[in-house]
Amino acid sequence: MKSGPFINLTTQTVSHHQIKSMDEQKVSEANVLIIYGFGKDENMPSGSGFCQKVETFARATKIPYELRATLPDRAPKGKLPYITFGDETVADSHFILKYVVQKRISRDLDASLTPSQKADSRAFQSYIEEHLYSCICYERWMVDANYQVVVRESFSAAPSVLRPLLGWYFWRKVRSGLWAQGVGRHSTEEVYGLLEDAVTHLAARLEVQFDITADKSRHIYFHGGESPTQIDVILYAFLANAIATDSNPYFNKLMLAQPALVTFTRQMTTLLFPEYTKVLEKLDAGTLAKD
Repeated sequence: MKSGPFINLTTQTVSHHQIKSMDEQKVSEANVLIIYGFGKDENMPSGSGFCQKVETFARATKIPYELRATLPDRAPKGKLPYITFGDETVADSHFILKYVVQKRISRDLDASLTPSQKADSRAFQSYIEEHLYSCICYERWMVDANYQVVVRESFSAAPSVLRPLLGWYFWRKVRSGLWAQGVGRHSTEEVYGLLEDAVTHLAARLEVQFDITADKSRHIYFHGGESPTQIDVILYAFLANAIATDSNPYFNKLMLAQPALVTFTRQMTTLLFPEYTKVLEKLDAGTLAKD
């Protein structure tokens, strides 16, 4: 199946999503969350895990929202995503989610959690966003064969003469960020070892719920329960971001070998983003190959 570019560098409005109960209403921009991020195909996750995180939260909480494509140098903090709501602007995915909950634009997905569960969620959030995703980006951008894939996927809409320049520009920014963060100082073998550890740890955490659920068709969530909490939104966003691209072959191989992660990602996709056909196809193909 042919899909659109993983990252679209155009700056037009990409898509508009409203909750079903508001389909027949005209929702003014003042009442819609405007999410600015990298452009993307409507049937694919964002090329940025953090942009995908904000959109996933909006879907999970049924906030009317609109995606608008832009570039990092046009963002308030020089990075994406950022949002506007009415005349207010908030940057950084962590502060965006905090803002929409505090302003009661959305419900609090963690309202039913205990203080201990909230602490557990926050620890895993840091592990996913600051450690795992850095390793995912390393595999995607710092391994030569994968770099060629991500350039082809990300900049397919750009003129062919510009693609190498765009790839080099983003590669420099990613390399600089990974070096400052620390992961960029490791060898590829060391980073792959970190990916193995992360996948094993996350799978073990989800298997606690997976194993106690007799009905394997029932949704599994990080803390159990009947609906996703914020850590489910975060975990899903970064798993979907990685599985959607062919530039993370090692991570995807590790992930597809873990039934709990595959089931979780498939269930969250079906629940929130059924239009992500490539994600569902890759999950199914990986399961069939394993069988």
